[in-house]
Amino acid sequence: MSELTGIPWDRKGVCLRAVVETPRGSRYKYAYEPETRALSVRFMLPRGLSWPYDYGFIPQTLCDDGDPADVVVILEEPTIPLATVRVRLVGGFEIYKDGSATIGCWPVPFRWTELRCGPTTSRRSSSSRTKSSISCSDS
Repeated sequence: MSELTGIPWDRKGVCLRAVVETPRGSRYKYAYEPETRALSVRFMLPRGLSWPYDYGFIPQTLCDDGDPADVVVILEEPTIPLATVRVRLVGGFEIYKDGSATIGCWPVPFRWTELRCGPTTSRRSSSSRTKSSISCSDS
């Protein structure tokens, strides 16, 4: 098992890590190859089209087609290929192709506020505003 496909789930069973293969905005579809421990380019979308969300897989899962479960990670900004994102699953879907099923997962970031770094504005009352900073730790 390679390093990326063997990433452990959260021991508390609350969240897991998604590995991004294809980032949002890319025209290329990348796929991680455990044998080479690298990404391969599978195909390119036609001009004018791009991937609307980050797309990847959930490590330590296995579908009927022999690949890990697919994941669509919806974030405000695209990540980079091979990035890991701590997520919590909120739904799923199945895709049937050539007689085998592929499981797809719909997650949300585990702690959405960890991804929204920097000053934010919150209302304490209708007449006063205060600025606060949100931590970006991965703990």
